[in-house]
Amino acid sequence: MGNRRIVHRTPLISGWHLILFGACIAALGFRYLLSDHPNKIEYGYSRMIYPWLADLLSWPARLVPAPYSATELLLYPGLFAGILGTLIHLRRARKQRKPISRTFVRLFFHWTAVAAGLFALYLGGWAYNYLRLPYSAVLNPEVQQMPTHADYSALGREMILLLNHIRPKIAADLDARDLDSIEIRVDHAVRKSVSITGLSHIPNPPETKELLADPLLSMLGITGFFSPFLMEPHVNGRLMHWEQPWVRAHEKAHFMGFASETDANLIAYVSCLGSPDDLLQYSGALNALLDLRGYIPEEKWKAMINEGLSEAVKGDIRRRSENIRQYRRQYARWIALRRKVNDTYLKLNDQPLGMASYRAAVPHLTIWWEKGLRRSSVFSCSFR
Repeated sequence: MGNRRIVHRTPLISGWHLILFGACIAALGFRYLLSDHPNKIEYGYSRMIYPWLADLLSWPARLVPAPYSATELLLYPGLFAGILGTLIHLRRARKQRKPISRTFVRLFFHWTAVAAGLFALYLGGWAYNYLRLPYSAVLNPEVQQMPTHADYSALGREMILLLNHIRPKIAADLDARDLDSIEIRVDHAVRKSVSITGLSHIPNPPETKELLADPLLSMLGITGFFSPFLMEPHVNGRLMHWEQPWVRAHEKAHFMGFASETDANLIAYVSCLGSPDDLLQYSGALNALLDLRGYIPEEKWKAMINEGLSEAVKGDIRRRSENIRQYRRQYARWIALRRKVNDTYLKLNDQPLGMASYRAAVPHLTIWWEKGLRRSSVFSCSFR
């Protein structure tokens, strides 16, 4: 009787696959059930669970000192380990003369299970915040109607007066590039803005990080981003000094649990314009003025800029525009692709305006400013 070779087949789906797939299905099911109940998300998840979860999940980011990013330090080894593991599986299959098609199917289940687990972590760890009540509902609770063109023009004129008033006072600050000081001042301002929502616990954000891959961010037209897996805010290190506070405030707002781009922009405006710090006010006012462009007729907006702004402020805008044009000329297709991907991502996460969600904060900012920021008992402003 001849020898018969016994082949032990490893199951295509393992127990850990089922656990990760199950976690993903449960997370999606929970999101579907609560998608029409923002109050339950707001008071059951965003206020009661998320702040403590953010503190817990952000500990790796706190251990890695700025400017180094824990997200980046884990991403590259993780990708390398995944590619190496795939190659080892393929080599082992070839050595043992296993069907290569079966090996590819098993690898597919491996990668899909990992992706499902990460997606479940993304949803439960942060993305349910897309369903919460908007920040504007707390900031402007008694709004009867949206602003008019006249309201936007009035805000633009006041931003110009504020910018012209502050610019001479921050000239030395713009040259110093004291990013550590900016980080502390922005952190304090954002916590103050978020506190008006009445949160019982405000999570403590890690430092805003820069990336070794900053050139890639510039190529794609990205000023900053938030990593929801390690709860880590990032800023493009190539930004101009006056741009830094507003972008940092935006990314910190995401950490605080405000996933909507409209909310994050609005919190960035309120944090910077409501701060007594001159550089923060300048950053908030100049970003607001630039974003008003879509709300004021083009010719009127240009006339307002050309006739009202000081030469120093115009120079800041011009240098920013030159930086943007430099990359748009070279990487127009990549920037367009990134914007399309981001637009689709936002629409899939209950932001039907897509990329327009960013500027949708301007009407709420206008209403808040008109309510009397200078007389507010919550904020103080050095503008006189």
